[in-house]
Amino acid sequence: MHPGEDNGLSVWSQLNADAGAVGIHDAAVSKGRPPGTVELGFATDESLETVAARLRAAGYTPELVEEDFGRSLRSTDPDGVTIQIQELDTEVMRRSEAALQDQRTPAHPPGR
Repeated sequence: MHPGEDNGLSVWSQLNADAGAVGIHDAAVSKGRPPGTVELGFATDESLETVAARLRAAGYTPELVEEDFGRSLRSTDPDGVTIQIQELDTEVMRRSEAALQDQRTPAHPPGR
């Protein structure tokens, strides 16, 4: 598995299968989530507001979140697992990736 191999970005690795994919994210960019955190995520073409309304009608309390990759809706399932439903924006993802790469590049390379 090589980070960014399938998606062109280096903040996660993606394992593809016929019915979906599994993404393993770089813990360094997890924004407050401890290493080993497991969250289940789905991408949708449907508006997040529509999905949120359906979740509220079913008794859940979804939260809309602005992310580095676009927007997501988060809710907790009955087992306590955080579920994300994501609205991916490839332009936002690429800007975020460039900013992360800038943070990882030392201002003064070693040996100088």
